[in-house]
Amino acid sequence: MFLHKGFNMIADIIYNKLLLNSGKGVNRQMRETSYSLSELNSQQPKQFRGGEKKVMKKSLSLLVAVTMVVSMFASVASAADKELTTQEKFDALKALNIFSGYPPNGDAGLDKNMTRAQFAKVLGLLNELEENAAASKYVDVPANHWAKGFIGAVTEAKLMNGVGNNKFDPNGNVTVEALAKTLVLTLGLEPVEGAKVEGTSAWAAGYVQAALDAKLIDAVANYKVAAKRALLVEASYEYIQAQNPQVLKVSKASQTGAKKITLEFNKPVTKDIAIEAKYLSTTVAVTKKFADDLKSVVLEANYLPTGDIVVKAGDAEAVTVKVEAEKAAKVSITTESLQKAANQDLGIKKFNQFNEETSVGQAVYTNVYNTTKGKDLKAVLASGKLDLSNDDNAKVDDTIVVSVYTNDGLNDTKSFKVTAASSATKIELSAPAPLKDASRITVEDKGLVLPIKLADQYGKSVTLATYSTEVVNGQFNLSGITFLVGGDGEISTIKVDDKGVVTFTAKKAGNVIISASNLATGAYASTSFKIESKATLKEFKLQNPISQVIANEDVIIPFTAVDTYGNAIAGKDVNLADVTFVKNVDFVGAPYINAKGELVVKFAKEGSVTLQAFVTTPSSMTNSSVSFSVSAAKEYKSIQGLKDVASTFENGAVVTLADKNIQIVDNYGRVSTLDSVTGATYSVVSADPTILTYNNGVLEAKAAGSTKLTVKFNGLEKEIAVTVVKSEDIKSYEIQSVGTVYGNKDNTAAGQYAVEIKLNGKLSDGSAVALVNSAPQFVSSSDESVVARVGNKIFALKAGEATISASLASGKVAEVKVTASDAAPVATSVKFKEAEYKTTVGTPVALDVEVKDQYGVELAKNGFVSSTDKAVTTNGTLTVTGKEKGVAVVTYQTSNGKTATTTVLVN
Repeated sequence: MFLHKGFNMIADIIYNKLLLNSGKGVNRQMRETSYSLSELNSQQPKQFRGGEKKVMKKSLSLLVAVTMVVSMFASVASAADKELTTQEKFDALKALNIFSGYPPNGDAGLDKNMTRAQFAKVLGLLNELEENAAASKYVDVPANHWAKGFIGAVTEAKLMNGVGNNKFDPNGNVTVEALAKTLVLTLGLEPVEGAKVEGTSAWAAGYVQAALDAKLIDAVANYKVAAKRALLVEASYEYIQAQNPQVLKVSKASQTGAKKITLEFNKPVTKDIAIEAKYLSTTVAVTKKFADDLKSVVLEANYLPTGDIVVKAGDAEAVTVKVEAEKAAKVSITTESLQKAANQDLGIKKFNQFNEETSVGQAVYTNVYNTTKGKDLKAVLASGKLDLSNDDNAKVDDTIVVSVYTNDGLNDTKSFKVTAASSATKIELSAPAPLKDASRITVEDKGLVLPIKLADQYGKSVTLATYSTEVVNGQFNLSGITFLVGGDGEISTIKVDDKGVVTFTAKKAGNVIISASNLATGAYASTSFKIESKATLKEFKLQNPISQVIANEDVIIPFTAVDTYGNAIAGKDVNLADVTFVKNVDFVGAPYINAKGELVVKFAKEGSVTLQAFVTTPSSMTNSSVSFSVSAAKEYKSIQGLKDVASTFENGAVVTLADKNIQIVDNYGRVSTLDSVTGATYSVVSADPTILTYNNGVLEAKAAGSTKLTVKFNGLEKEIAVTVVKSEDIKSYEIQSVGTVYGNKDNTAAGQYAVEIKLNGKLSDGSAVALVNSAPQFVSSSDESVVARVGNKIFALKAGEATISASLASGKVAEVKVTASDAAPVATSVKFKEAEYKTTVGTPVALDVEVKDQYGVELAKNGFVSSTDKAVTTNGTLTVTGKEKGVAVVTYQTSNGKTATTTVLVN
C-alpha cells in the first residue's frame, strides 16, 4: 500500500518544500506535526457537519510546484526503482521539517498517536490556508496556543470542527475513521452509499469504504481507534501523489454491472491507454467506453469471473476489483397503462443488483385480477401479454391489479385503470427525427418514429394497440385515433409495436403534414416535416495517381465524391454504376472500389492516358479528368540470387531450394521471388556435382570445397558461389529465431504453439552454415514453470521470460532469451494467397486465405466472406460463384474485424 518509486520520493520532497515555502507562517516553530491530509474530526458523529464536502483547490504556486518537480526529475525516473518504506517516507519529510522526530534522537515514533492540533497545522499548510486566530473561538484553545491560527483556518474552511460544548480538544487523537473521512472529502471523492464496514461507526462507514476502495488507507479491525503516525505518514504521501497531475492514479475501481468494471482516474487519459484485466493468470477481454471528460472508463467483458480481477491501466498502479456473481435483486411491472386491446405487454422485467435487466434467478409468476368484475384474468395472460379486447374480461375504467413474484422473495404490484386510445383527452405530436447517424429524412428511409403521446382525463398515459396499416386516401386510423396526411410528400407502412411506438416509411419527397384527432373527446394535434430526395452522387473528381502507373498492373486513382447535399461520400459507399469512364487506353477488366474505398484500374498498354469520369445520376452530369503516362509492362531483367538459403553448407547437409527462394529483379528494380510468377519454369545446375548436387529442388553437400550454382529463368542466368565445409570448420552455433510464444497452462509439446528449437552453424568469420542436423542433442529452460520443454520443443505455460539453452555432445553451444505472453491468440494478419481469382458465370471458385495470430501461428479459416459487387454471389464461405460478367471485390473478415480483399474476374 502507498509504495512509490524513489523518483516519487524526491519529487514529493521538493513538492512539499515548495508547498511549505508558499504557505503563510511556515517558518513558525512546529510542534510534533503529522504530514497528513486526513480528517480532522474526533470520535463522535456530532463533530461532522452532515457529511459536508470541502474540495480544496490548489493555488497557482502549488500547480507550478508540481510541474517543476516533474520537469526536474523526469530524467532520473527510469533509474529509480526502489520501493519506499514508511520510515524512508518519514525521513524525507523530516528533512524538510514537515515531521519532527521525538527527542532525544529524533525517532520517527511511527507507532505513536497524533493530536488534533498537530493535524490542524499540517492540514492548513497542505491546503495553503492563511492562519486565522480570530476564527478559533474554542474555549479550550487559548490565545497563546501555538496552533490557534491553524485551528481557526481549518475551522473556517469547514475541514475541522469542534467536539461539542464549544471545545476543539486540541490534545485529542485523530481516529482512523476520522482520517478516512477527511481524505475522502478533501480529495473530492464520494462516500459509498449504504456501505457496511466491520469495526467502524455507522456515520463513517461510507467514508471508510470510499477510502479503502481508493487505497487511501489499509483495512484494519477497528477504525475507531487513534490513527498511528505511520498511517498519517502514508496517507500524507498518498495525498501528495493524488495532487500531482503528472502521476496517473486509479482513484476508484468498482464493479458496476454484471459484465462491467468502471475505473475513475485522477486526471483525463487518452483513449488509446493500455488497459489489461486479469483473473488469476488469465486475461479477461474487455471493450472500453470512456466518459466525455476521459476521467473514467467502463470496461465490459463477455463474461466476468467471480473473484478478484486485477486491472492495470497505463502507468497507474494496478487495482483489484472484487467481482460478485450476478443475482436477481428486484422484479418490476414496467408498463405505465393497460388498454382496451389485445396483446397488452405488462413489461415484466427482472433486474440484477446493478439495476440491469437480467434473466438469472428464480422464475417470475404473474397474477392478474379485474377487481371491478371480481374476475381472475390468468386465462387471457400469455408470455407476459394480456388480452383485454373482450368486454367479458375488461371494459374501459375497470381496475386491473397485476402482481408478480418469485420464490426467492422478489415481488411487485401495480393497479391500472383500463383505458383506450379513444379515451385520450390530450394528444401530443412531434416531428420525426432522422434515422440514427443521418442528418435528414430521405426517401426510402424505413422505421422512422412518429413521436406521439396520449393521456386520458386522469393524466395517465394511453398507449396505442399493436397494429399495422397503410395510408389510404390520405388517412389511417390507430385505436380510434384518426390520422390525416397532407402535403406533397408521402409516407407509407404504418406500424405500432407492442410498446405503442408508431413507425413509418418515407415514400415520396416533399413536405408532410400529419394531424391526429380523437373525435370522441375532441383532442387534436398536428406536426409537419420534410422528406428529402434520396442523396445521390453529384461530383466524382479524379486525382493523379500517387505511384508509377505500369501496364497490366493495378493502380490506385485517388478521387473525392460528393452527394447532392454537398456531403462527402466515403469511397466504399460510391456506386461505380453512377460513373462512366472514358479513356484513350483500354482497361484490363473493369474499374472497381476496393475494401479501403480506393478506385483501382488496370491499363492494357503503355502510353499517354487521359481518363475522364462522368457522373450519370439524374441530379448531375459533372465530369472530371486527369492525364498521366502508363509505363511499359513489367519485364524481368535479372536474377538477384537466393533468399533464405545459406551459401555455405556443412558436408552432408541437405537443403530444399524452391521457387520462393529465387529472387528476380524487373525493369523497375523491384525484387520479387519466382513463386509470384504464374507457371514459372527454371533450372539449377551445379558446376561440380562432386561438391554439391541439385536434384528436383534439393541441394546436397557431397564434399568440402567451392563451386557455383547456375540458375536460369526466362532467358536470364545467374551464377551463385557456394561452399561446402567440414564439420570441424564450424566454430560456433546460434538458435534460430523463436519470437514471442504463447503462454497458457494447457499448452503441450504437441500443441500448435510449441516451437521446435533449431540451430544455425557459424564459421570463424561469422558466416552462417546450413547444418547436416539443425536439431540440438539437448534443450533446457531456465524456468520450466514459464517455458517448459519436451525433447527439442518448447512451449510456454504462463507469461514471463526464460533462457533456452541448446547443447551438443561438446556441451552448451547457444542460448536465447524467450518471452512468453499470455495474451489470448487473435487474428493479426490476413491475406489471400492470390491477388486475383478467375471464374466464369455460374461456376464456383475456391478462395485461399491465410490467417495468422500475433505468435505467427496460422489459425482456422472461420471468418466471413462477402462482396457488394453483383458479379459474384457469396454465402459466407471461401467459395464464391460467378453471377455475371465483371470484376468483384471480395472481402474476408475475421471475428475480431481483421480484413483482406481480393478480386474475382468473372468471364
